[in-house]
Amino acid sequence: MAKQFGRYGSKYYRNLASSYDTEVKRFVRGYDNQINAIIHALKARGAKRILDVGQGTGYIDEKILREIPGSKIVCIDLVPEMVEVAKARLQGFGSNRVKVIQA
Repeated sequence: MAKQFGRYGSKYYRNLASSYDTEVKRFVRGYDNQINAIIHALKARGAKRILDVGQGTGYIDEKILREIPGSKIVCIDLVPEMVEVAKARLQGFGSNRVKVIQA
């Protein structure tokens, strides 16, 4: 299964990296509400260290870093184009708060 994703799924996400945030909001009803619920749950638990596997463009991670002061996130994704988009988006938070890794 992983090899199949690597061959087909990775190509799909490579082509979608630049427009993913817009597309996911079109197709996932209540996307921002879901993200807000995640952030609320993280705050309620006092979470400060977060691992995001399959971070995509880093959209969710950016919201977490803004909403939870002092939080630190390690982001991992398979798709190089998604990793590059996330790195560009999150670079302003500094390497002491966020690390983006290509798996």
